[in-house]
Amino acid sequence: MITGFSILIATVSQLYIFSGIESFRHHWLFSLVKLLMFAAFAYEVVLDAASEYHTVLSPRYFWNQEALLEGAAVVLGAVVTFFVSIEIGHGGVIASAIVGLTTAVLFPQLAAAAYCGSFVGMASTVVFPTYEELLLAGVLSAVFFVITKPACKGFGGKLGTIAFAGTILSITILGSEVTGGIVPDLELGISLVFLSMAGAYLTYLVNVILGHGPVIASALIGLLAGLVLPAIYGPDTGTTLALMVFCASFAGMSSRERIRSWYYILAAGALSALIFIFSMPYMGGAGGKMGTTAFGAVISIVGIERLAMKFTSSTAR
Repeated sequence: MITGFSILIATVSQLYIFSGIESFRHHWLFSLVKLLMFAAFAYEVVLDAASEYHTVLSPRYFWNQEALLEGAAVVLGAVVTFFVSIEIGHGGVIASAIVGLTTAVLFPQLAAAAYCGSFVGMASTVVFPTYEELLLAGVLSAVFFVITKPACKGFGGKLGTIAFAGTILSITILGSEVTGGIVPDLELGISLVFLSMAGAYLTYLVNVILGHGPVIASALIGLLAGLVLPAIYGPDTGTTLALMVFCASFAGMSSRERIRSWYYILAAGALSALIFIFSMPYMGGAGGKMGTTAFGAVISIVGIERLAMKFTSSTAR
């Protein structure tokens, strides 16, 4: 459905713009990289929309029993994750990973929907002080999950983008506050880039090469990062590092048809880190932001690959 496709693209574009503005304040070279990546993103989006035009416009999926079950799973995933994160105190990364692993094992047909909802549930209490406000974001994300199902298949980070769209719309409706962070220093930034590349690659390894699927792969890497990195580096730095790895794991959820080589997934991890770093002052505490970061990075890398193949083909003639 064209509405769902537009929701995904508009959500990513918003984060790209914020990140690009912030990177310009630090160094023009970062802005140039972001501009080139956004151009590749736009190129791939147009081609993908053209190739999937009839699928994107198809209304066959809306609204049947499968759609209703998946919508319910999105909402339930949001509530359970929020409870584990806030009430039990495990934090967003571990809570989301637990929901992803549990549903992937017990209810594999609903795993993607519940995992999508878990990203909504990662929101902070500043954004959603009550469960009623969280439920609004969960319901909106459930609707978006259904109407975007035919669009952008195989791109890692799509589930988080859906959650981010639902969260941002609910924030707009409710007039909720969002938090803001600061761009990290160079030393931490370099660590974030390398950890992001590692997180993306390890997730892709478990997902595609070992064949365990995207939800189990991402949730497993996220759980390990959420448990290990804060224990090693302390709650503040360690949590930031864990968030970066979890963000990169969403890029690693991409299918082999979208990301066909290990060096492309490393590039997607590196780009995810750049967007993550320079978007830290914006939309803090909003669930799904990390998935949106990965989604934009993956589409950009696929766009670059397509442009490179086109250029190579034209010069070989």
